[in-house]
Amino acid sequence: MATFPYSTSNDLSKNGVWSSHSNWNPWVTPIPVEQRYSFGAGNFVVEEAYKRYQPQAMAANDNIIVDSKYQMPNSNYHKKRAIKEIEHKSKDEHLREERFMGLLISSESSFGGRFGSASPFFIEIKKYLNFEPNDISSKTSAMISMFVEKVAQGIIEEGKQIGKERKAEKMAAMLRQKKNEGLEEVWKQCVYLYTSKNFLYKALNTTMKLVGDKEQENIWRSKVPTLGPFCFLLLNNPFNKELTKNKTIYRSANMTPEQIIQYEEMAKNKSSHRSFTVYTSCTRNRKKAKALGNTLFIMEVLDGFIMDISPYSKYPEEEEELITPGVRLCIKSVTFNQKKNRYLINLELRQKLTSE
Repeated sequence: MATFPYSTSNDLSKNGVWSSHSNWNPWVTPIPVEQRYSFGAGNFVVEEAYKRYQPQAMAANDNIIVDSKYQMPNSNYHKKRAIKEIEHKSKDEHLREERFMGLLISSESSFGGRFGSASPFFIEIKKYLNFEPNDISSKTSAMISMFVEKVAQGIIEEGKQIGKERKAEKMAAMLRQKKNEGLEEVWKQCVYLYTSKNFLYKALNTTMKLVGDKEQENIWRSKVPTLGPFCFLLLNNPFNKELTKNKTIYRSANMTPEQIIQYEEMAKNKSSHRSFTVYTSCTRNRKKAKALGNTLFIMEVLDGFIMDISPYSKYPEEEEELITPGVRLCIKSVTFNQKKNRYLINLELRQKLTSE
């Protein structure tokens, strides 16, 4: 059986699924026997046609959906088969490795994430947007709408540059749907897109990791007009502007012996602090985090701008806490749990040092 998945709404626990039999007999009633899920640009096309009651839509596999009732291969209009929509509730509660695994900071970096909240990337974004003051929430509804348009245009341009224009147009359309509904609804959509399976997460974090490397300066600066507005929007959480305090969050990594030694050396210097230079995904769920990798980061948040984005995430079951760039970290200890065959690295997070 073939399936044609698409997102029916921003209900974060449900996905609509188009199902059909594998044969092309139009008189056979489609029965969901097996369900497979994918998140391609074609899903959005089917969804939008379905919502707008358009008679036809081209699915991701170049088959044509007709009247939301039949599917025809694009190469043969004389064949068709019945389809129907079913509802799926996600049961996969594992953390995504590409999001929740990886070093907190580069142990080999010469600058070691010492820019803090004054990262050159954010400085250039603010110059590009010409925002005074920097807080988006102080803007009028008309200005917010104009800002969202900049975010949308940036996403589309980035998509063009990396060959993902169709997917980019989908994401831009989702943001534009909210641009007149206030900053809170816009930000929810921003988080939904950031946590979804698309190019934004990888492109943004890859770009931010280049900051500080003189040889890569032209590359990250070129991303200010495309990724900068989205990056700035994500930072401006309208629901909570207070520092997060007294919370423990977790992240995993597969670390080499050489990397463990470097972290042990950093732990010996109790006055040594580094800063996060990219958005870093963590979870409140220790059990899920320790299922990944050979190392568990245990982070005690003393105070810092760390956002609970799980209510608006595409995958709320991940219980994601997003560390924002500029939060400081201090490595307290590195130990090895022989029973669990796992390294445990304890850290403290704070927004500023007491001496600042």
